[in-house]
Amino acid sequence: MRFFPKSNLVPLTLQQAQPPQDPASVQSSVYATKDVKQQLLTDQHHKCCYCECNLNGDFGDVEHYRPKMGYALKNNPDGLHKPGYYWLAYDWNNLLLSCSCCNRSFKKNFFDLKVESARNIEGKDISHEEPLLVNPSTEDPSAFIGYHDFMAYPKVINGAESDRGQYTIRLLGLNTRQDLVDCRSRVWDKWQTWNKIMKVGQSLLKKGLTAEGEELLQYAQREIKTMKSPESEYSEMFV
Repeated sequence: MRFFPKSNLVPLTLQQAQPPQDPASVQSSVYATKDVKQQLLTDQHHKCCYCECNLNGDFGDVEHYRPKMGYALKNNPDGLHKPGYYWLAYDWNNLLLSCSCCNRSFKKNFFDLKVESARNIEGKDISHEEPLLVNPSTEDPSAFIGYHDFMAYPKVINGAESDRGQYTIRLLGLNTRQDLVDCRSRVWDKWQTWNKIMKVGQSLLKKGLTAEGEELLQYAQREIKTMKSPESEYSEMFV
């Protein structure tokens, strides 16, 4: 998961839409339109907001950070509390783009708070909420989540592991989805290879093989820079 500051260019469809007045009036034809998806794709560098996989063939699901129709709690996964945050269904600040796996198999409708009594859906008031799920469009996930090689871990804050880091890692299955872990592992191996090649280039320079050393070094540095860029899959591991 990597921080991406969301564009202020609110898609025209959302600008023209009125907030739903009740759950029954929420329409996917408003929040899942082409212009909304395209702007989210651009903002997120064509990657899933949660796992950082490239959204190639999977155009992605428009994901509501705060669930629109109902919310579930991790200690009661079978219970759906209704209504959800229906009035935010067209709110640009509540929309993300995720891969179908993250959205449908892991995030689903889960949305726990640090203090459940702070939830005030009846009053449409989110000002006192402290969500446990990290929102990559409004805060830097690296404040809560780090990586040991290609495995995610909750960072220590004030002497204890971040509860938000723990919740986000577990909810999204960042360390338990074998296909995702394997993908990050392959990218990590490539990272290690390019770092070794860079050291070879530095060694050649020390031996006086200037032309060979500089060529190898520049090539490796270019590849490493690309892997760290926001556009690259799983690049948060290297930031």
